[in-house]
Amino acid sequence: MMMSAFRSGPDGPSVTDLKRDLENNLHILRAIAETREGLEIRLVDYLAPYTLYAYDPGRENGSMELRLGSFHGQHEKRPTFLLQRDRDPNWFDYFSAQFLSVWEGADPAEI
Repeated sequence: MMMSAFRSGPDGPSVTDLKRDLENNLHILRAIAETREGLEIRLVDYLAPYTLYAYDPGRENGSMELRLGSFHGQHEKRPTFLLQRDRDPNWFDYFSAQFLSVWEGADPAEI
């Protein structure tokens, strides 16, 4: 949380704000998990240098968006890359493996 607040800059959210937002988001996810089979939540105390969004990663037409982290930058202005399994198989596999490594090292959230 401290690193995230530091990266956000002086006008960004405080550690207290970030912790509150995390708890609120976990509360929402836990409520969803109670009604939907197969949703898993894991927590890791690690601030990755990028944000990864994966869409159908197990399918041939899977894709990912990677948004690089920045220092005191605006979220919407961070460099963003689109990977497609059929177009970028090596990078797609690399970032899939990175995600799985973090997932395996993360703690299952108490639901």
